[in-house]
Amino acid sequence: MAWKRIPSLKLVFHDESFLLVMAIIVSTPVKVDLNTLNMERGKSARVCLEIDLEQPIMGKIDKR
Repeated sequence: MAWKRIPSLKLVFHDESFLLVMAIIVSTPVKVDLNTLNMERGKSARVCLEIDLEQPIMGKIDKR
């Protein structure tokens, strides 16, 4: 398990279902940080992911 921080995310996107769907791009999501759901983290969100260490780890997702 590892926490993935999503920086510069507007508060309107601090929705649990939205963040879990976004996290699927990286790995298997487990849960969203309570501070993120309560909008107490400003413009950063955190999602807990299950990481398979047998697979290559994705460093970042390019913004397009």
